[in-house]
Amino acid sequence: MIKDFIEKNIIISDGAMGTYYSELTKDSVNRVEEANLFNRDLITSIHKEYIESGASLIRTNTFAANTICLNISREKLKNIIENACLASKDAKGDKNLFIAGNIGPIPEFEDDGSKLLYKDILDEYKFIIDCFLNCGVNIFNFETFATDKYLKDVFEYIKLKDKDSFIMVQYSISKSGLTRVGISIDQLIQDSYPVDVLGFNCGTGPTHLINNIRDKSLKYPLSLYPNAGYPELVNNRTVFNSDPKYFAKVVLEGVDFGAKIIGGCCGTTPKYIKSINDLLNGNRAETPVVEVKKVETKESIPNSDKKHIIAVELDPPFKPNLDKLLESARELKDIGVDFITVADSPSGRMRLNSISVAARIKRDVNIDVMPHICCRDRNLIALKSDILAAHSEDIRKILVITGDPVPLEERDVVKKVFNCNSVSLMESISGFNKGVVSDSPFIIGGALNLNSKNLDVQLKKLEDKVEAGATLFLTQPIYDNRAIEFLSKIKKKPGVKILAGILPLVTYKNAQFLNNEFPGITIPDELIQRFNQDMSREEAQKIGINISIETVNRLKSFVDGFYFITPFFRTSMIREIISKALMNNR
Repeated sequence: MIKDFIEKNIIISDGAMGTYYSELTKDSVNRVEEANLFNRDLITSIHKEYIESGASLIRTNTFAANTICLNISREKLKNIIENACLASKDAKGDKNLFIAGNIGPIPEFEDDGSKLLYKDILDEYKFIIDCFLNCGVNIFNFETFATDKYLKDVFEYIKLKDKDSFIMVQYSISKSGLTRVGISIDQLIQDSYPVDVLGFNCGTGPTHLINNIRDKSLKYPLSLYPNAGYPELVNNRTVFNSDPKYFAKVVLEGVDFGAKIIGGCCGTTPKYIKSINDLLNGNRAETPVVEVKKVETKESIPNSDKKHIIAVELDPPFKPNLDKLLESARELKDIGVDFITVADSPSGRMRLNSISVAARIKRDVNIDVMPHICCRDRNLIALKSDILAAHSEDIRKILVITGDPVPLEERDVVKKVFNCNSVSLMESISGFNKGVVSDSPFIIGGALNLNSKNLDVQLKKLEDKVEAGATLFLTQPIYDNRAIEFLSKIKKKPGVKILAGILPLVTYKNAQFLNNEFPGITIPDELIQRFNQDMSREEAQKIGINISIETVNRLKSFVDGFYFITPFFRTSMIREIISKALMNNR
């Protein structure tokens, strides 16, 4: 029936279960699937919320329901799946809706590091499928896969057991358009075994997902389940801050590319599904008109004759070719940039090692560098070893950050470490400065988020980092008056310097993406509305440059310098901003 339905209709599916359950319970559970046993009423209630918001397809709370992930017996696994199906059916009632048995990838390695045999993993999938079929569920949703390994045999088994079954498969891709094992979207589509729906979930927010599937030649109906955006860690909890209406507007662009099933993954809630339903069914609210006021900078902002420190961030590439990055670094050196910062696998996505890249820049370009070091991926022994290796490469600046969370879709493959946080690692480096590198100590840098809802908490973090030995702070990108006003009132200890973060906007969509999907960035509506979607690249880039110049002029009387983040390797934008806003007092 569902196969006939999607030929003429768009199906709205549900949103996240795990992250929404954690939001409701304030409990950062790792395995929400076990809540089918001890909190089934709440699972049923969540399904009902999604149905009331417009979902006509709900997925059972069974993503990680397998004996490997949960470390349970098959008897208990069967009980979890049965209760998950009951919760879905109780929520459905007599409504004309669809229930899909939700199945995630089964890890190939056990906790002790031993590798499971192919036949054992395949047997586990077959057991899970039998549990669903015995519960009367014959729609299957395989989601967050990185490879099609096992799937051909699994799909053949399903069709053997129930020829009328309906199979959906969804792969998780990063913003680069690759799965975590490096398989491209085109390859996934080309090599796919016969399925009823092929789609993509998790991995990115709606903008990057839509950009990646645009203009692809599809063999099967498409499903889209993006994350709400990119998460941040708040009090050890993974939090998504984005706008449901923005999410709906972007993800529904997928209908033009063949999307027949649309829902949400990590961070989405019933509000996101309601926004999709409202927009798809024509209940769209009018976009408010924002009056744009010109920012007067010459009269209201006092000029400063002091020299400002200028740092520029270049993201290390995914591939081992550094030619483009080194070329950008040379351009920046030529305009007087003081040092280059290099991110450490930002957003929890693998990139070239920040210290190695920084060392290469320093050797080849002869400019000072500041690699980022995050606490997410290495224990304290490895972190200290890397930091001393940086010193041996003549690197004397280190930006210490706790690090973005590991993407939720990779939680069974990539393990976070967090053996320490940024403050305790700063204390360790301070220990080096007093001992093994006392003759040529590190300058310890830290991050400062002025876009936080609670700026007093950020000020306390700043004080803790100074106490731990940090003397140089780089802020998140600044756009709004609240952050500027707060920064102007910070009283620093002698020797502490703050560089204000500047990330030039490049288009209307770029501004919307950063404001709605990227953690730690807030962009006022009046700035976003200075762009429009019909602008040429040159027109939009000019506006982005002007906004950055205005922000620099408003900040430079009370900051020690600026930390420019290069958008899409457009060093020409950074060069123009620096030449127009800062070269007179260099």
